[in-house]
Amino acid sequence: MWEGKYEIKIYNEPWKDIVSFVVMYREGMDTYCAQTSKLEFKKIDADNRKLVPLFELPKELADQFFKALAEALDEKDIKTDNDFKIKGLLDATKYHLEDLRKLLKLKE
Repeated sequence: MWEGKYEIKIYNEPWKDIVSFVVMYREGMDTYCAQTSKLEFKKIDADNRKLVPLFELPKELADQFFKALAEALDEKDIKTDNDFKIKGLLDATKYHLEDLRKLLKLKE
């Protein structure tokens, strides 16, 4: 049923001092753009703590949407704490292997 692809674009508009977030869905030759909305916060009533979702996605599209979002964030060079942990582990492994080469007197 859902054979299209999500695309997400994130770009700065410094003349407005805002960041724009565009969500598109492409299916065949057709392109759809999510409608404009503003992120608005409302105080949660102490008696009624029901959370209202910002938006909802069909289950079969959620993974694809979040993958597109992750790719858009990566294009903007926005990293998560987990990205930094992975980079740290890779760097540590690299230096550990260099030390092992020296200890084993292997050519680099």
